[in-house]
Order: sequence, then structure tokens, then C-alpha cells
Amino acid sequence: MKNNKILLILLLCLAFAACKKEEPAQPGTTPSENNRYLVQVLEDRRMTAEEVRNCCQEMAGSTVNLSLFKIPWHDVRILTLKYRTTDGQGKPAEASGVLAFRSDIDHFDGIYSVQHATCELKDAPSRLTFSLEATVCMWNYIVCEADYMGYGYAETADRFIPYLNAECAGNNCRDMLYAAKEYLASQQIAYTDSTHLIGYSQGGAATIALLRALEAESYPRIGRINAGGCPFSLRTTLQEVMKDSAAYSNYRNPVYALLIFRSMDESYQLHLDWSKLFKPGYERAIDWLSSNTFAEMNQLLGHNARAFLSDDFFRIPEGDSLNPELSRLYAACDRNDLVRHFAPQHQVNLFHTPHDDIVAYANAQQAVQAHSAYHLTNLSANNHFNGIFEFYLHILLTHP
Repeated sequence: MKNNKILLILLLCLAFAACKKEEPAQPGTTPSENNRYLVQVLEDRRMTAEEVRNCCQEMAGSTVNLSLFKIPWHDVRILTLKYRTTDGQGKPAEASGVLAFRSDIDHFDGIYSVQHATCELKDAPSRLTFSLEATVCMWNYIVCEADYMGYGYAETADRFIPYLNAECAGNNCRDMLYAAKEYLASQQIAYTDSTHLIGYSQGGAATIALLRALEAESYPRIGRINAGGCPFSLRTTLQEVMKDSAAYSNYRNPVYALLIFRSMDESYQLHLDWSKLFKPGYERAIDWLSSNTFAEMNQLLGHNARAFLSDDFFRIPEGDSLNPELSRLYAACDRNDLVRHFAPQHQVNLFHTPHDDIVAYANAQQAVQAHSAYHLTNLSANNHFNGIFEFYLHILLTHP
């Protein structure tokens, strides 16, 4: 039976993008004006256990019959909330997120704040019907998941995301959590007052950023904290790729680097001179983000970082001293270093594969060396993408 459960969760992991909604969200109710965070319920829908199971079966395909497994399927209720938060420059903004919980019980074992990994804009949590993260609610938890600025309701015409802006991510997830609690209180939904945090990759960094925001406010009763594949240091994440010729000559997702560059430039109004950071022909590569998906960007950039980045990126460590624009970029990255600027008070369970090809394992090593609160478990996955499967497998198999 244990093998059946492992196979089931792996299938759910493979169905991570899950089923898309066929109908757009309909405007919902406007809560009390006394709410500080919750603005509006944009959508309130329900899925039966059979619908959830069918959704998963659709993603699993015809080769596996999920009805053969003893799965704790339950009816669920899924809401999309609009809430008040701040953007990448710290200005007031509104964003969206998802609240999901079983609809067949009247008391829950706590809240799980789930932080999603980097995904295409169309795959924001509020635009999915069911996802891997939502399965946590089958174990009697309330799932709270922010879209992040730039996703969902906060998506903009130019597709800007304050990517890995730690303060922004922490605020987004904290404010979504508070908005969720305002809604739960308004509906008198009972739950054990404990909050657990979980996320992988960008979601792992957002989890640590959220923890920092909560600890700064002495938020009570923080429970389990699980973070995997975290880019704690943007400088380390970028430079570890640049040091390894095998990595930069076969960089599968160069769009991540550009997302970081654009985020730092716009969040801190740097007005960087891209001609000093990119090879000829790529000076306007940042602008391509406004009209292309991440997958399309990777195709445009190819898979060799040296082909489009200035040679100064590869002159480590002297490159940024030779290139003032690179120095300014890395200085902005360093403002978001979650090892340098945060010492957790709560125990954090870290997970990272030494074979990570996107977010360098050195991130986890630096965190563990700097702070005793971090407890590292090495994943055996052969790359970053497969690491997310093993991460969620481990959490769901041991304790969701």
C-alpha cells in the first residue's frame, strides 16, 4: 500500500500544472469594510471528490486507473480572494490568491501557507482548478496560496514580476494569509490556530521571506516549515552557473536570469544600461519578456548563457569591479540575500539536491553554515525540476 501511495503522489506531482478552468472567475461578494487585507471574494466554487479524482485521472492519462488506489478524496471548496498588499517598490497594491479546504468537515487542523514555484503566468494558483499543493487540504488543512505580484489578478500588460524580490514576496504571502484569516473569521470557520509553511524553488525562497515577515511581527503559533531548492542568494545562484562551463553552455532556463535582472532593475529603479550586460543583438532581451512566455524566452535565448551575457559575468569575482552596471545589479541582488539578512528563530527543514542545475546547492550549504535553525536533508534527484517531485513526496509521505 505504501508503494501505491508513492505512485499516487508522484502522479499528482506530474500533474503539477493540473486542470485549467474552462470558465473565467465571476465577481463574488465584497466583505466587511472593516477588513484590513481582504478586499473581495472573486470566486467561490466547489468540487466533488469525484471531480477532483477525475481531474487527477485526466492528468494521469489512460495508463493508470486511480480508482485502484485508496485515496482520501473529499469534496472541496476553493475560493479566489483579492487582497491588499504591496508591490515590488513597496507601494500599495492589490493581488489575488487561493483558499482551499474540505467542504465536508467543520473543523480543520490548521492553515498551510503554500508558496508556489516559478510558473507561466497562465498557471498562477488562482487560474488552476486543482494542483499538487491543494492536495494538502485532503489531510484536513486549510490551504492558503498567494499568486505573488505579477500573477493572477495582479498580472500586468507588460508581464512584469518582482521576481525573487524577498520583501515583496514576504509581504504578498503574509498579507494573503491575513486576508484568508479575515475571511475564515467572517464565516466562523473553525480551525486549530497553527500555521505551517511550505514551498519549493521560488516558493522556497518565498517561504523563508514569509517566515521573516511573520517573525518580525511576532506572529504566534508557527508550525512546520519546509522549504526546498531555495535561491537564498541571487548572487550565488547566478555565479555558480557562470563558474561551471558545463552548466552555462547548457543552461535550460536562461529566462530565470532575465527575470532576476528585470526585477532588480524595476524594483529599485536602477535604469541599468543593458548594452553593458548583454552581447550585441540581445540588448533588448529584457523587453522580450513583455510579449513572450517563459518557454518562448528560453527558445529565443538558446541554452548557452555565454552566448547572450556579457563576458564580465564570467570573470568571477573581479567581473563586477570591472563593470559598474554589473556591480549595481549584484548590489541589488544582495539586498535580497535571505542568508545575510535573516536569522530564523524557528526550525526550518531545508531540502536540496546536490545535483541542482538551476538553483545551486551552495545556497543550502551557506544557509546551514550561517544559521543553526536550518536542518538540511539532501534530495537524490538528478536536477532541480525532479527535486520538486521528491520534495513533495517526502513531505506528504511523512507528515503533510
